[in-house]
Amino acid sequence: MNDQQQAWAAKRKMGRTRFVVVYGIIFWAIPVGVIMNLITGWLDGFSASRIITSAIIWPITGIVFGAIMWKKAEKS
Repeated sequence: MNDQQQAWAAKRKMGRTRFVVVYGIIFWAIPVGVIMNLITGWLDGFSASRIITSAIIWPITGIVFGAIMWKKAEKS
C-alpha cells in the first residue's frame, strides 16, 4: 500500500458525512466563501443580503465539493 492509499484509508475511517463536513465545508467552502465575500465586498460594497446569501450558498457548494472528493477518492 502506497502513501496515498494509506492517507485515504485514514480519512475513510472518518466516514462520508464527517469527511464531507470537514473537507468540503470547513476546509474548502468557508475559506473560499470568506475570500469571495471580501473580494466582492471590496469591489462592490458589503451588504447584509450578500453575506446571508453566501452563508447559504457556500456550505451547499461545500457539501457537493466534499461528496465529489469522496466519490473520486473511493474510485482510486
